[in-house]
This record gives sequence, C-alpha cells and structure tokens, in this order.
Amino acid sequence: MLHDLSTVAAGDPTDHAARSSLLAHEIFERLARFGAADVNRVVHAIARHSKEESVDGPLDEVLKDADVLQHWLCAPARPPHASHAARPATL
Repeated sequence: MLHDLSTVAAGDPTDHAARSSLLAHEIFERLARFGAADVNRVVHAIARHSKEESVDGPLDEVLKDADVLQHWLCAPARPPHASHAARPATL
C-alpha cells in the first residue's frame, strides 16, 4: 500500500519510488511498532520497486511482482509497460 504513496499524495509520479520510501519510513517511525531491521527491509523494497530490470532481495522481488500484477489487474486489456514486460525471471 505504501509503494506509490508519494504519487497519490503529490499527484506526481516523478521519482515516486524514492519519495514513497521516505514517506513510508516516516509512517513507520510514527507507528513505533516495528523493529529497525524490518522497517529498513520494507523501505528498501519500496525504494527499489521501480527497478524492474534488476534482481534484488526476495522482499524487493515480491513487491516488484505485486506491482506488475496490480497494474495488470487494473487494466488487463492494456499492453504491459515495457519495464513490466521485461521483468527477469527470478525462479
């Protein structure tokens, strides 16, 4: 839910992965319910979710795949974005 937060908040998708990761970090700090290591893993995954061409850690890859799936579910008739279609197989 947090991976596109800056796009929703600002209405501007420019550098949204990095900006959303900063906003997510602020939210997690305010909640004070999660350990620093877990927060860092999630924030890192958010920051990397638009780097579809690279293969990162397992959590990063799950978020990337979920993002691609969400785009497809919202508009199944629309051709996939070039970066989504180029996702490397990670299995």
